[in-house]
This record gives sequence, C-alpha cells and structure tokens, in this order.
Amino acid sequence: MYFRQGALRRYRQGSNTADFLICSQCGVLVAVTFEHDSRLFGAVNIGCLNGRTGIGHPVATSPQVLSPGEKVSRWLQLWVPDELVAADG
Repeated sequence: MYFRQGALRRYRQGSNTADFLICSQCGVLVAVTFEHDSRLFGAVNIGCLNGRTGIGHPVATSPQVLSPGEKVSRWLQLWVPDELVAADG
C-alpha cells in the first residue's frame, strides 16, 4: 500500500497495542497494524479498496471481549505480515 505523506493519522485505543490508521480527510479507518518480534503485521479495511484482487475473505471480530494477549494471538493468526510504505508527493 502506498500513501501520501500526511494522508493517514495514527490512533491508539484500549490496550494501546495496535495503531489504527485513519484517513486524515474523511476519517475512515483504513488499516490497523501492530509490531511483534520486530515484524509489522496488519489488516486492511477492504471497503476502502478499489477492487479486491488478492484480498482474502472478510473475518468478523469482536475485540472488546478479548484481553490484550488474546488480541495479539488472534492478530498473529489472521493478519498479514507486511510493510507500509509512505510515498512522497
């Protein structure tokens, strides 16, 4: 994924474990990431994408009922390890 500098705002809530990436123009949650063992994991809001080629099926979650440790275990199973690259201009 590529984003212009300043296009996303980072937000942390609850257990302070994950970074929520929110569009600075419209306020939509675009993606969420967290670091584990020096790797970055993330999930994308597929509703924000034009075309869903290569994206798996949506998985509904209810993170409010999970402890921080349970959240991390679930994220490691479901989220994709990858990199977020910021593009200039």
